[in-house]
Amino acid sequence: MERLRQRLCPPYKPGANGACVAAFLAKRNQQRRRPQSVLYAGMIHRAPLRSVACSLAIFALLGAVASAQDPRIPPDGQPWRIERAADVPPALAKALRESECRQSDAMLLTFPIELFRPAGSRMMAIAPCSGITLYGRAYMFDGDTLAAPRALAFPVMPFPSRVNASEMPGVLAWNSFAKTLVALQGNDVCEGTVTRHTYRHDPRHGGDDLNGFALVKVERGKLGCNGASENWQVMWEN
Repeated sequence: MERLRQRLCPPYKPGANGACVAAFLAKRNQQRRRPQSVLYAGMIHRAPLRSVACSLAIFALLGAVASAQDPRIPPDGQPWRIERAADVPPALAKALRESECRQSDAMLLTFPIELFRPAGSRMMAIAPCSGITLYGRAYMFDGDTLAAPRALAFPVMPFPSRVNASEMPGVLAWNSFAKTLVALQGNDVCEGTVTRHTYRHDPRHGGDDLNGFALVKVERGKLGCNGASENWQVMWEN
């Protein structure tokens, strides 16, 4: 204490050393506390602002992702063809697994999965499925993203004037120029009878239960042993 007094309070004055040292210590403590209080105050004010800014940035990013259309799907109805199972979008792959619609890479080379967006309608997908006979399924996506695919059930006509709904109408093929979706039902018997349903897209009804498609023609023919023959007969037409 005496050395501290001599350094801080020269020259020595009887009775004043205690007051001088006390004043210095009080001043030093005040200087030490001031930066901490300022720092804590800054942290208190800045922390909520940083949290709000971070939340706004996350919401903006999620909104941009949700509203952006997948760039791999052309906007003019042309399809994005997938020929490898590894390239199938995760949500669609999950939906196919849950419905036991299986494909191999060898099958996809001949019958690829197609994702497309008809004019004025939501994005959708058609996929081949292996089984006793080859068949297909169609899915409609939620909005402009490849999320939440929903299976589509098409009207089919097993007999004239009798209409049922089926999620497996046959092997599906999309014609972007004619705006038609054709479903060919297979047959495992040589020279067996097969049915072909044609659905035409109308953008005025895009986004409905069938994403704007309506049944316009039903045909029947015989599948030749060496391939499809051209003996189609119109059973119903609208």
